[in-house]
Amino acid sequence: MPKTDNYTVEIPFASSSFITVHTSLLAPWLENPDDKFLSKTHILPGPVTADAEAPRYELEHIIKHCSRKAKQQFFIKWLAYGHEHNS
Repeated sequence: MPKTDNYTVEIPFASSSFITVHTSLLAPWLENPDDKFLSKTHILPGPVTADAEAPRYELEHIIKHCSRKAKQQFFIKWLAYGHEHNS
């Protein structure tokens, strides 16, 4: 049994990271059938091509982020690298 009729929802990359809403404002997400909403058809992206010679780096997690002059900036922890390589 829930202790409250409210849910706190995490909103990534928003000015306020969390929002609390009453259950009456929530509804389950339902995918729109493509045959009924032709202009909203989900198109799968094409394959990602990359230079085989170029170095590749994998993100472990985003440490923090902020907006500056309408652009997002991220402080990254890279997979398999120490904290001194965060950028």
